[in-house]
Amino acid sequence: MKRLVLLNPKSNHGRAANKYYKMHPNLVREFGDFELYETKGPLDATRRVREALSGQTHDQILVAGGDGSINEAMNGYFDKGKIISQKIPLGILNLGTGGDFYRTVKKMSPLYAQAIYSNTFRLVDCGKVQATDQTERYFINVTSAGMAGNVLKSLKSSSFQRGSGAYFYHTLKGLAGYSPVRCQIQMELASGSKTIERDILNFFICNASYSGGGMHWTPQGSLEDGFFDLVLISGVSKLKLVLESYKIYMGRVANVSGVEQFQARKLSLRPAGPLTYELDGEIGAQSGSLKEINYTILPATFPLVL
Repeated sequence: MKRLVLLNPKSNHGRAANKYYKMHPNLVREFGDFELYETKGPLDATRRVREALSGQTHDQILVAGGDGSINEAMNGYFDKGKIISQKIPLGILNLGTGGDFYRTVKKMSPLYAQAIYSNTFRLVDCGKVQATDQTERYFINVTSAGMAGNVLKSLKSSSFQRGSGAYFYHTLKGLAGYSPVRCQIQMELASGSKTIERDILNFFICNASYSGGGMHWTPQGSLEDGFFDLVLISGVSKLKLVLESYKIYMGRVANVSGVEQFQARKLSLRPAGPLTYELDGEIGAQSGSLKEINYTILPATFPLVL
């Protein structure tokens, strides 16, 4: 078994590297010899994964990090709109701040350490995002548009990043300075096409179930059903949203005021003004020239250790 372990030494203000090197001796005993690669900057993980897959130099790729590192690595599986390999799976050594995608993975595979050891995997759904005048990117957990991008900017610029409390604090901070953006949303549902217009506070396009350090957006969500689960929040006061936010952590998002839920295979988002979007916790863009964001589900496409 040839394994490649990707580590972002600067993740979580260096805490991820400290945690990794404490567990490194155990990994050597468990796995034997493997290649450890420390990423050198943004998108270096994407480049290294693409190189490993193209050369077929490894049997398994492990991300030692969190949701952002996972996103960078999984984007390396794609080149010019096509997946490079479905036979070399991606696994997770959870060292992230929120570990949201890992929560879904652990529910699907309670004996996850054994799955890594034996390299068992399944082809799961992932999402493709194409924004105006920007390179298409992919995501496997949750992407959003609206206030969540502002929250991430606040989080990433702060030393207070750990746990649900940090996400909640930065959510309050982001909410205070955010004005809803009018958007037209066109969706391809199982029952046909649907178009709506809303003043968006937050809009979550979920492939998996969690984001924001444990916010449980889709209790019934699946990585294997061929649909995005959409959670749209609009038409509610900021105070009411804050007072009811505990319901989201409890998996009761359907009971939150201002929430609408849909399932879609594809959707397009057309904002009337500047709108920030993010993918798996990585900020995509905010621009007045951003005229459209397109999201497409790719069913049973991505090889994930499970």
